[in-house]
Amino acid sequence: MGIQAVFKASWPMDRLRAFLCVTMTAGFYAAVLVLRARFQVALPSVETLWLLLGFAAVSFLVERVATLVLRLADRARLREEGRHRQNTQ
Repeated sequence: MGIQAVFKASWPMDRLRAFLCVTMTAGFYAAVLVLRARFQVALPSVETLWLLLGFAAVSFLVERVATLVLRLADRARLREEGRHRQNTQ
């Protein structure tokens, strides 16, 4: 969730924001790999990693679609309020 929040906060992307997203994501996983003994993290199997990657991709796509739907609904609501104001004046 934290990595996805950084991506969402960085939207719209430019070169600096893309760099920050990539380095934050890579840094998180590098820290877990390097310090796994300190964090007492067991490395998952290859199958589990593929499953996790699939779930991450699906959750990212669902979040993006939900954001788009909410944005479009908000725009439609604002247009409707604008028409209502014009009709009442």
